[in-house]
Amino acid sequence: MSSRKQSILSLSAAAFLLAAFAGILVSLAGLLNHGYLGQGMYRLAAMVLRDGLNTSFLFFPLILPFFLLAAAFGRDSKGRLLQLGAAFVGCSLLVFSVGVLFRRVTNYSFLSAVRFLHRSLSDPERKEFLLAYLRDFVSQNTGLVIQIGAILLVTLLLIPALVLLSRRLDWKGAADSLGGTRTRTAAALLLTLVGILNMALFVHEQSSRPEGPDIILIYMDALRADHLGCYGYHRKTSPSIDRLAEEGALFRTVVAQASSTFPSVHSTLTSKYASSFLDAHACLPSKHLTLAECLKNHGYRTLAISSSPVVTKSNTAYSLGGFEQGFDLFDESVAHGTEWNWQWRNPEGVITKALEWIEVTDSPFFLFLYIMDPHSDYRCPEPYHSRFDPDYSGKEEVEKGQMAYFADEILKGSESTLDDRDMDHFEALYDGEIAYGDNEIGKLLRVLDETGRSDDTLVLLTSDHGEEFLEHGGVHHGYTLFNEVIRVPLVLRYPPAIPKGTVIDGRIVQSLDVVPTILDIAGIERPETMQGESLMPLIRDGEAAFREYALSETPFTDMKAVTRGKWKYIYSLGTKTLAPVERINQSRGARLYNLDEDPGELRDVSSENPEIARDLHSLLLRLLPEAERTRLVENQEIEMHEAVKEQLKSLGYLQ
Repeated sequence: MSSRKQSILSLSAAAFLLAAFAGILVSLAGLLNHGYLGQGMYRLAAMVLRDGLNTSFLFFPLILPFFLLAAAFGRDSKGRLLQLGAAFVGCSLLVFSVGVLFRRVTNYSFLSAVRFLHRSLSDPERKEFLLAYLRDFVSQNTGLVIQIGAILLVTLLLIPALVLLSRRLDWKGAADSLGGTRTRTAAALLLTLVGILNMALFVHEQSSRPEGPDIILIYMDALRADHLGCYGYHRKTSPSIDRLAEEGALFRTVVAQASSTFPSVHSTLTSKYASSFLDAHACLPSKHLTLAECLKNHGYRTLAISSSPVVTKSNTAYSLGGFEQGFDLFDESVAHGTEWNWQWRNPEGVITKALEWIEVTDSPFFLFLYIMDPHSDYRCPEPYHSRFDPDYSGKEEVEKGQMAYFADEILKGSESTLDDRDMDHFEALYDGEIAYGDNEIGKLLRVLDETGRSDDTLVLLTSDHGEEFLEHGGVHHGYTLFNEVIRVPLVLRYPPAIPKGTVIDGRIVQSLDVVPTILDIAGIERPETMQGESLMPLIRDGEAAFREYALSETPFTDMKAVTRGKWKYIYSLGTKTLAPVERINQSRGARLYNLDEDPGELRDVSSENPEIARDLHSLLLRLLPEAERTRLVENQEIEMHEAVKEQLKSLGYLQ
C-alpha cells in the first residue's frame, strides 16, 4: 500500500476514533441524565451505550473532512487543520456540557427552555408571570442558584485557558503521530466492539422475550368518573367502558394526583407524587423512571399515540414535551391540525393508528393511547354532538362548547353569565364527547376479540382529571382540588388474573398505583423509587391491607389536598399561582370536609375538628418531597399541637 493511501487510511481511522469519543460522551450524558445504572436498568444502559456509539457514524462524516484536508494539503498545514478540528470539537463539547448541566439542574432540555423563554417574553402577560416566578424560584433556591452561577463562571474561565493551552501544543507533531499503525488498529478494535455490542443486544432481544401480557393503557382526558354508566350515571354514555368494567375490575374511589394534565399524567407514568415535577408545563424530568422504560428494559415493544397538544414529545404552545421517554415510537401526528377541525383531538385517529400497529407488531407490546376527548371545547362530530340535547338555542359560545371562554371570566373574578340551561347543555355536549370516544374504544375491543387477543391483553382505562360544572362556582379544571376534578375512573381487564365483575368499593386508591399494578401483572419488580402500590392484592381480596389516603396537588393555585377515609383536607398558600385567579386566591388557608355528610364539599368543618385538620396537615407534610415540605413549613398558617410538631421533628420534617 502506498504511503499516501496509508496516510489517508490512518487519518480516516483517527477521525473515526474522535467521532467515537464524541459518541461515548453522548452515552455518558444519557446515562447520567437517566441514572439507569443506579436504578438497575442494565438493558436500557446497554441500549444507551449502543445508541451513543452508533452516533459515531453520524459524527464521522462531520469530522473526516478536517483530516482529509490535512492529507490533501502539505505537511505544514496538517497541524493547523488539526488545531481547527480540535477547536470545533472542543467548542461543541463545551456547549454540550452546558446543555447537560442545564438539563440536570432544571429538568428542561436547553432548546426547550430557550423556546419557552422566547414564547414567555414575547407575551406581556406571560412575561409578568415568568419574572415573578423566577424571583420566587431564586428566593427559595438561593444555594442552587449560587452553584449554577459558579459552574457557569468556571466554564467561561475555561474557554480562554483552553485557547492558551491549544496555542502551546505541538499540533504538527500530533498530526504526524496520527499516521501510525496504532491509530488504524485502535479504530479497527473499536469498530469491532461496536459491531459486537449491536449484535449482542439484537440476539438478546430476540432470545429473551418476556412472558407478560400485551398491555394497552387508555387515557381519556378530563373524564369524570360519575359521567360513566358503570359508575351509576343516568345517560348511556359509555357502553364500551361499561363492558370493560363488567369483564374485569372497577375501582369506585380513584384520586388523581393533580387536576391538570401535565403533572397528573407524569405522576401516573412515573408513579410519583406531582411535587416531583417543576410546574404544570415542565418537561418530564429524565431522572424519573417511566412505565415505558421499565417495560422496555424487560423486552417490551413500546408505542404511544397521542391526540393531545400537552402529552407530546415536541414543544407546543401548551407543553415542552418529554412524554416520549422510554417509547420506541411516540406518534403525535394525530395531535396536529387546524383549530377549526377535530383532527387535533380525534379519538378515531388514535384508535385507527393503534389497530394498524397492533396488526404488525410482535408481542409483547405496551401501547399507550391518549384520547383528548372529552376535553373542551366540546365539539365532536354528529350524531354525538347533539345526541343528548338537540334543542338548545342560546349563547353562541355554549353552542360551540367553548367552556374555556367562561373559565377565563370566572377565574379573573367576574360573575358567571351561565344559567342552568347553559350548564345543562354544556354537560350534554360533554357527555356526547364521552360517547364519541367510547364508540372508538369499542372498535378496539372488538378487534381484540376477533383476533383472539382479548385473553392475552391487559386493558386499562383511566383519566388525568375531571371537569367542573359550577359545583363550586367554577368551570373547566386545574384550579381546584374538589372531587369533581380529582375523582377519575379506573377499570382494567385481564381474564387470567382479574375475575369478572370485580368492584372495589370503600377503598381509596391513587392514579400513581396504575404503574405498579401493570408491572405486577407483567411479573416485573416495581422500582424502589416509585411511590404507588400494586392494586392486585385488593383485586384478589377486597379486604386486604392497603394505603388509606391519597394526595392531590395543583401548581396553578398552590393548592394541596389529602383524602383519608371520610375526611378531605385542602390546604392552600396561594403564593405561587401560575395564572391570574382572583376567585381562587380568596380561599387561601385550610379547609376540612366530611365526605359522608357533605359529599359535595360545601361546608368547611375545620374549626369544629381541629385535631383532624392538624393530623391531616402533618400527613400532607410527610408525603411531600423535602423542598416542598420545607416551603410549606416555613409558611405555616395553622398552629400544630406540640405532639404533632415533635413527631415531625423526629422524622426530620421540622427543625
